[in-house]
Amino acid sequence: MGPDPSFHSDGIDLAVRQGAPPFGASLDVTLLFKQSLIAVAAPKFADKGDTPLDPGKLAKMPKIHDAHDQWPSYLSYLGIQDQSYRHLRLSQTSLAVDAAIAGQGVALVSQFFVAHDLKAGRLIEVGSAWCEGRGDFYVLMPRTEKNNETVIKVVNWLKDCSAEGT
Repeated sequence: MGPDPSFHSDGIDLAVRQGAPPFGASLDVTLLFKQSLIAVAAPKFADKGDTPLDPGKLAKMPKIHDAHDQWPSYLSYLGIQDQSYRHLRLSQTSLAVDAAIAGQGVALVSQFFVAHDLKAGRLIEVGSAWCEGRGDFYVLMPRTEKNNETVIKVVNWLKDCSAEGT
């Protein structure tokens, strides 16, 4: 998470941030959704539709890393050591998702971000969900905006969108 915006000097009414509170005493904070990370891959990686994969098999699969590089923590959570013969390192989560769809390996991403790809069958979940607890998504706004009807409508719309994606 980068530095918080200067709401007044930058002319910003609200911001969406990934992280964990506290964000600042002068801010009103609303949880949009808790991040649940899942390991996803192209359907060809599942044997006879058996998902999630056995952790031992997942340990051997090629890993696609994004800038968050959560694989070491995730594998530790599963109690396994990485045994991949290949790793692909990308700078953005969207690129990691595209690489997974293209069959380049397994990506570890927010379930929210790949919900449509899972529904469309472009990706399958091959590893158990993990809520690591530090990457949830929040809407931040100055407490002075609590009575701004337009800002409240946008916050409510964001909450509705996040509820639909989970």
